[in-house]
Amino acid sequence: MSHVLPLERFADICRKVYFAIDNFNEIDFILSNGYMYFIFCEHAAGSGREDYMEYGKLCERNMFKAFQRLPLLLPSSMEVIAALMLGAFNAVENSKASLAWSFISVASTQCQTLGYHRSPPGSRGTITSLRASQERLFWSVYRLDKGLSLRFGRAPNILDTEITLPFEQDLPRPVRVARIQGDVYEQLYSPAAISVANNTTRIQHAEQLAEQLRSLIVETYTELNAVQASDEHDTSLDPLRDYHLQCDLVCLTSLLTLILRAVPLPLEPLEGSVNNYVTAAREVFDIHHKCMMGIKKRGIGCSMHRKYINWAIVNTPFVPFTILFTRVIQFHDVADLARLKRFTDSLCPDSVGSESITHPHQLYDLLCQAAQLYMRTNALYPSEILPSLNEDPLQAAQASLVDNSIEMLMEHAKGFEESISNFDNLDDWFQGNQQLMSLLDENAPF
Repeated sequence: MSHVLPLERFADICRKVYFAIDNFNEIDFILSNGYMYFIFCEHAAGSGREDYMEYGKLCERNMFKAFQRLPLLLPSSMEVIAALMLGAFNAVENSKASLAWSFISVASTQCQTLGYHRSPPGSRGTITSLRASQERLFWSVYRLDKGLSLRFGRAPNILDTEITLPFEQDLPRPVRVARIQGDVYEQLYSPAAISVANNTTRIQHAEQLAEQLRSLIVETYTELNAVQASDEHDTSLDPLRDYHLQCDLVCLTSLLTLILRAVPLPLEPLEGSVNNYVTAAREVFDIHHKCMMGIKKRGIGCSMHRKYINWAIVNTPFVPFTILFTRVIQFHDVADLARLKRFTDSLCPDSVGSESITHPHQLYDLLCQAAQLYMRTNALYPSEILPSLNEDPLQAAQASLVDNSIEMLMEHAKGFEESISNFDNLDDWFQGNQQLMSLLDENAPF
C-alpha cells in the first residue's frame, strides 16, 4: 500500500473521513475505505479473526458504492490515481480483470497527463519526498498495466519508449518483472512479433527474456530461503512473507513457460521428447502444490486462497495447464494428467456458495474430465490407472451444466489431436489460451 500513497497520507485521509469536521469528497471516501479494506483483510489472514473479514467486506462495499457515484470525467490528481489503483487491485482479487483494465487505463492516462513518467528537468539528485511518492505511484500503475496487457493480449497503456524515469536495478522486483512482461508481449506475442518469419530473431528474444527472468527467479528463491530460515517468532517479520514469495514464484515460472513456448517447435516432436517449456510447466504445478500446502498448514483461510487463485492464475495468461493438457491429449501422458487433476483439486473452494458453479475449479475440472474420458474412449489405459473423476454429491445439482459441458469438451478433445498441428502456430495457440482464460473473467458462466 505504501507504493500507492505514503502510509501517513492514508492515515490523514482516514482521520478526515472517519472523524470528519469538514466535508470530504468521494475520492477521500474511496481511499479511506479501500485502505481499510486491505488492512482488515491482511489482519484477518494473519489472525484468523472473522470479524476483521466482515469489517473488510463492509469497507469494500462502501468503496464500490462510491465508485458508482463518480463522474465520467475525473480531474487528474495523485489521489484520483491512487483511488483507481485500489479499485484495480480489488477488481483483480474478485476475478474482474476487465474492470481492472478500465481502472488502470484511466490511471495510466492520468499518470502521463501529470508527467509522472518523465524525469523533471534539472531534478538530477534533488528528488523531493512528494516526487518520490509520485514515482512510486507511477511504477505501481506501470506494474499492473503491463500485467493486464499480457493477460488480455493487447498493447499496454504505457509504452517504455515514453518513459524517461531511470529504470534502475534497485526498483522493486515486481516492477522489473512488469518490464519483462511488456517485452514478452511486444517481442514474442504481439501481432507484429508473430508476423515476423525469422525464427532466429524470435529465439534470440526468447533466450534473452528467459535469462532475465531466471535471474529474478533465483533472487526470489534466495529471499524465500532467507525468510524460511528466520525465526518464526520474530514479530518484526511479515508472517505472510513466505506465502507472497511462493505466489511470486508461481507467477514467474508461469511467465517463463510462456517465454519458452514462443521458441519454434520441432517439425516432428517425438513422444518421449520433452521441451523446455513442458519442464517449466511441470515446475509451475510443483511450486503451486507447495504453496497450497503452505496455505493449508498455516490455516490462512479461504480469503487468501481466493486471492492467490486470482493473482497467480486468473490474472495471468496461465499457460501451464494448456501445455500439459495438450500433451495429455497428444501423447496420452498419465503422469501429466495426474498433475492436472491434483492442481484442479487444489482449487476447490472450502465452502460451496452461489459462486462455486463459475469458480475456476469448475472449468479446470471439466477439462480434466474431458481428457480422462478421451483417454478412456481410446482404451489405451484401464480406468483404474487414471485418476478418478470427482464424485461429489453436490454435482448432482449441477448435472445439466456438467453433462452439457462434458459433451461439448469431449467433442473438442476428439478433434484436438487431429488439429494439434494448428497449435504449432504460435498465434493460434496464444489466442486459444486467451479464450480459455476469458472464461474466468468476472465469473463468466460456462
